[in-house]
Amino acid sequence: LSAGEGANITNTGEIVAQNADGSGGEILIDGGTTGTVDIQSGRVSADGRSGRNGGSVTVLGREINVGPTAEVTADGLRGGTIQLGAPGTTSSLDVQGKVSASGTTVGGEVNLYGASVSVTGDVLATGGTQGGRISV
Repeated sequence: LSAGEGANITNTGEIVAQNADGSGGEILIDGGTTGTVDIQSGRVSADGRSGRNGGSVTVLGREINVGPTAEVTADGLRGGTIQLGAPGTTSSLDVQGKVSASGTTVGGEVNLYGASVSVTGDVLATGGTQGGRISV
């Protein structure tokens, strides 16, 4: 999904990307350098299924909100990658819901960017044999 500069993107449903082999796909939600992305509820998922690796989710915008009942995930055999915000572009990132790049074996990577970052929800990059990485 992409919006022009200054536009707003709101999600309350499901956005799912999965490859034909069951591995997680790629999702890009781009609000531009001046727009707002509000994932109010629902699910944005690049999960792998049936023993496949998680994919990637990238959310860009000046302001990014993940509501308390929303989930952004890239889980799988190996956790995928999630990026919320961009250095020098995102002024406000508020995570109230769940953000997870966890893996059954190896955890993935979660990168949170913003001049102001607030996390009151769950941010996970767990793994069964090796944990992943969370960067704020």
